[in-house]
Amino acid sequence: MKYRVARNYLHAALFLLPVFVTGCAALDLSPGKRVVALESAAKAGWVREEFSTERFTLAGWLKGEARTSSELVVYIEGDGRAWISRNRLSDDPTPRDPVALRLALKDPAFLILYLARPCQYVLNGGGKNRGRGCDPVYWSARRYSGEVIAALNGAIDQAKQRTGAQTISLVGYSGGGTVAVLIAARRGDVSRLVTIAPVLDHDAWTAHHKVSPLTGSLNPVDVAASLGHLPQRYFFGAVDKIAPRRLSENFFARLPSSTPVQISIIEGFDHNCCWVAEWPGLLAPGP
Repeated sequence: MKYRVARNYLHAALFLLPVFVTGCAALDLSPGKRVVALESAAKAGWVREEFSTERFTLAGWLKGEARTSSELVVYIEGDGRAWISRNRLSDDPTPRDPVALRLALKDPAFLILYLARPCQYVLNGGGKNRGRGCDPVYWSARRYSGEVIAALNGAIDQAKQRTGAQTISLVGYSGGGTVAVLIAARRGDVSRLVTIAPVLDHDAWTAHHKVSPLTGSLNPVDVAASLGHLPQRYFFGAVDKIAPRRLSENFFARLPSSTPVQISIIEGFDHNCCWVAEWPGLLAPGP
């Protein structure tokens, strides 16, 4: 498939961006894609890992042997099945369609961690205290809170120790992209930041969709000014109705003008289609 990039900006002063639905990233209600993705990971030798942090036990899957690469590529999942309906929270945020995992499975890098968000993949099944800290507020209003970002950072630190990696490359899908930006702002070992359909200003997003503010969540727009040193790539679907690109205006306006940033709007893509099918070709340098 040949996709067309509507625009490709190499500076930070412009605004573009898609967002996520109330539990963005889980529009397909069939668990089939999750089952297939997890089976594919197992067949490819990915190993399930659990990371115990101060507040949560986080699930992840790791590809590659320790010290096979100095860089660990970390794929961060979206919000998952956070909501059953517009007004009813899910009791388990595990994604029906783990898009970030399916993206990670197509990445040829030697050392990759797929990192789930708090309470995904741990609420069902055995294991003492695996579901600790799993208040639904952490997949609703406080999904991007300081304690969530601290927990994910702690898991990444543990993964670095287990693998011997020196640097990390962050890749986040949908709400996972939002998280990736917030993580990058707190670390000094990030070599690259890539997001697909992130929310970069959740105040603008909740106002646009007329839903409750994400009270208690950190907002990427507030850390944009600290990211000027970091190579960044932002992907948006040209026909993404869930995340109108204009909602990211404030974030990109606050990036320093010298930021090494590339922003791509892909014709024919929406919030879910067709990122996995065209990954990782999308990451290849443009002409």
